[in-house]
Amino acid sequence: MVVRRSDRFTATGGDAAFDARFDISRYYGSTLRRSRGRSIWFPIINTPATAASPWTTRFAAGAALLAGVIWLVLWRHQTLAHGTTQVNEMRMAFGFTWMDSGKLFVLPFLLLTVTMAGLHRSLRNPGRLGKSGFVVVAALIWLVVGTVTHFWGFPIGSYDLTFEEEVRPLFQDGWRVQMLGTLFLTLAFVPFGIALVRERLLPAWMVPVLVLGAASTVFLSPAFYFPGVVWILLGLTLLRRRWRAGGRPADHDI
Repeated sequence: MVVRRSDRFTATGGDAAFDARFDISRYYGSTLRRSRGRSIWFPIINTPATAASPWTTRFAAGAALLAGVIWLVLWRHQTLAHGTTQVNEMRMAFGFTWMDSGKLFVLPFLLLTVTMAGLHRSLRNPGRLGKSGFVVVAALIWLVVGTVTHFWGFPIGSYDLTFEEEVRPLFQDGWRVQMLGTLFLTLAFVPFGIALVRERLLPAWMVPVLVLGAASTVFLSPAFYFPGVVWILLGLTLLRRRWRAGGRPADHDI
């Protein structure tokens, strides 16, 4: 069935009247309006024949927000257990070491893969710049591996083994794997950010913020707080865009 841009379907049943408007050729979305003046906007990204967008797109904003919150919680725990300087004070915070909280940095990186995959799915014409989204996702997965090799070799709740005493090859070089992932992520955010700005999925000011946020993941022992702030800003930006899209079909991409 081919739905034209001007086609309308009206169904009346009981006291409710529905006017469903389809604009498949340009916006890939539909608007369901009720007779009482209330309207509900259902965005459909890259799936014009279905009634729901891909789950990565629907959860992109929420995943970014959750990633930022988790990052700030882990950062705070590390400052309590490690200290605010580069001198390792080796304290216990809530029964855990700062290396224990470092193990959990895999969570924000995994959540960000959902956000970036959703943003990539939202690109109508990815082009060469948009394809760098694959590199962003790959770099985030690389950071997950780097975090595992960086922290997961240490015992939980104990300072019996420190970074200086680590001699196992896989865990000894984990920080190098993690830093290389940071480099790839920082570089990939430049072309991918430009592609998102071109299709008005993100404002232009968000690109340098994302680049700086990615670069700030270079050090996780202890971590910087800035990446968490960036991920929260990204989530709020996507939520604001979705909220604005509720009343303006032309801007509903995310």
